[in-house]
Parts: sequence; C-alpha cells; structure tokens
Amino acid sequence: MNAVSSNYKDLINTTLSLTPKFKIVVDGVEYLGNVIKSYPKISHSNTKFIGGFPTKTLNMEIYDLENTLDLENKEIEVYKGLVVNNTIEYVKQGVFIAKSDNITTNISSKTISLSNVQDRTQLLNDKYESSLDWSTNHTGLEIVQEICTKMNLILHIHYR
Repeated sequence: MNAVSSNYKDLINTTLSLTPKFKIVVDGVEYLGNVIKSYPKISHSNTKFIGGFPTKTLNMEIYDLENTLDLENKEIEVYKGLVVNNTIEYVKQGVFIAKSDNITTNISSKTISLSNVQDRTQLLNDKYESSLDWSTNHTGLEIVQEICTKMNLILHIHYR
C-alpha cells in the first residue's frame, strides 16, 4: 500500500477537478510528463489469472527523441501524481516489464508505444517446484513466501 500525505488525501476529498501528473522510472532514470506522449493507462486483465488474481497491463506512448531509449526486458515503474502544496506528490501505480512483442518504435514520430505490457506477475508464469519438506504441513503464507523468494519478489504483508 502506498502512503500518501494528509494533504494529498484532503485534496482528493475536497477537489472536484484534479489534473494528474505522470512519470515513469526506467533503470533509475525519471521520465516526466514532458516526454510522455500519452498518459499511462493501467488496466486489470481478465484473460490471465495467476493464483486467483488478475494481472495489470500498461499501455502508453513515450517520446524517444534521441532514439536511445531501450525498454525491452526493463522494469518500468509507473507513477501518478498530484500537485500538493506546490510540489508533485507521486504514488507508484505498478512495475511493468516490456517484452519485444509489447514495443512498437516509430522512427518518424520519434515515439515508442507500449501495448499490453504485463506487470511483474508475468514472473509467476513458470511452473512452481517446491523445495519445502512436504512430510509436514505448510501454511499458504509459507508457500507464497517460497514462491516470492524463488522469483526474487518482495512480499508485502499488511495487517488490519
């Protein structure tokens, strides 16, 4: 869960018209709204279910004026932000990994289009082979933690 400031929450609750800002981060480099041609559209796909939850997909266009931006197999962190007290407060929307078939480069318009880029759940498409000792019982949490460890994913647990 992303933590937002009290001012951010107040803005959402009291303002009828908000203008979101966007940025993506690839290899530690931030790309802000001035190079993002179309804002990131994130949806939850109903066609791929892994372990009972839908995967998120990303569609967007970004300018590549120098023809040097390489997004293939890179983690693309997507953030949406709002101007709060004259600064932009960003909230992470997801981490996506673009494969070659999700990327279209248009040299003449100097843009890169990302289409149906799947979030990190694509890492869970591999067959699960457990290393747990199955002569004893294991909780669902232990199994999920093992999967996350094998896939180099961080499991965030929030108790309420």
